[in-house]
Amino acid sequence: CALSLCWRLNEQHQSSSAAVATMASSHALVAGGGAGDGGGPLRLSIARRAARAARRVVAAGSCAGAGAAVASVQLGAKQSTTAALPELAYGYGYGHAPRRREKTPVTNALLGANFTVFAAQLATKGALVDKLAKVNSAVAAGQWYRLLTAGFCHAGLLHLLVNMYSLDSVGRGVEAALGKERYLQVYVSGAVAGNVASYFCSAAPAVGASGAIFGLVGAQMVFLKRNEKFLGRRRVEHAIRSMTGMIVLNAIIGLTNPRIDNWGHAGGFAGGSFATWLLGPKFEYHRRVMVDNPPINVVQDAWQRAIGTG
Repeated sequence: CALSLCWRLNEQHQSSSAAVATMASSHALVAGGGAGDGGGPLRLSIARRAARAARRVVAAGSCAGAGAAVASVQLGAKQSTTAALPELAYGYGYGHAPRRREKTPVTNALLGANFTVFAAQLATKGALVDKLAKVNSAVAAGQWYRLLTAGFCHAGLLHLLVNMYSLDSVGRGVEAALGKERYLQVYVSGAVAGNVASYFCSAAPAVGASGAIFGLVGAQMVFLKRNEKFLGRRRVEHAIRSMTGMIVLNAIIGLTNPRIDNWGHAGGFAGGSFATWLLGPKFEYHRRVMVDNPPINVVQDAWQRAIGTG
C-alpha cells in the first residue's frame, strides 16, 4: 500500500495504473475473479478541427472540459448520445477519474457486491466460500459457476480492502472510457479468464477479484495503444511504460510468495485485454466523421450477411 501511495504522489495523473501496485502485496489464495454502449458503430460528428481541440483538452488534463464534451447525433431513426473523445481519457494520464460516484454506477455496484459477499462469508463462518471458491475438483464435477463466483470472494479483510482500493482506483477510469456495458463485459471476462488459467495451471483453491482488476489494466493498455493517434503517442507510451512497470513489479512479488496465484493474474490480464480488443472502443475517421468501429462490429456484420444469404 505504501508503494502505491508513493507512486500516486509522484505520478498523480496516472492513478489508475498506480493502484495495481498494491494488489500483490497482501493476497492469500488469489486467482482473479471482470463495456459501453454496445451494438453497431457509434458515430460521433466531430470534425478534424474539433478533434484537434479535444486533444489539447486531453493533453491539458482538463476534466471539466472533458466532462462537458457530449455530442448527440442522429443514427437512422434513433438518437444516440455519446461522450466526446476527452471523456474517454479519464484515468489514463490525461486527467483524473470521475470524482462523482454516480458517474460510474457499475464500479459502485461491483464494490457493493464484493463487500456484500464478504459480509455473507463472515455470517456463514466460511461456508459460503466453500461453495463459491475456485476448487478444481468441484469445477471438474460441473460447477462451472465457480469460475466467476470465486472473483467475488476474498480470503480476509485486508485482501478485500486492497482489491477494492485497486478496483476503485482503476475501475472508474475504465468505466468512463468503455461505458457501462462494455466495462462490465471486460470485468467479467477478466474474472473468468483468470480463474480458467488458474484451473488449468494451479491445483490450489483460489478466490479474489485481482484477476478481474488485472483485466481492467489490460483494458487500459489496449484502449490507449489503439487510440494513441488521438490521445498523443508520447503521452500514451509514457502511461504504458508506467503500467508495464507495475505489472512487472507485481509479477516479481508474486514469484516470491507461494500464496499468490500468478496464473490468475496473467489469465485475467489476457482476458481483459482480448475483450477490450474485440469490443472496443476503436476510433477511426471515416469521411471526416469519427467512428467507433471495433472488431466485434465486423463479426456481427459478417454473421448478419451470412444469415441473410442463407
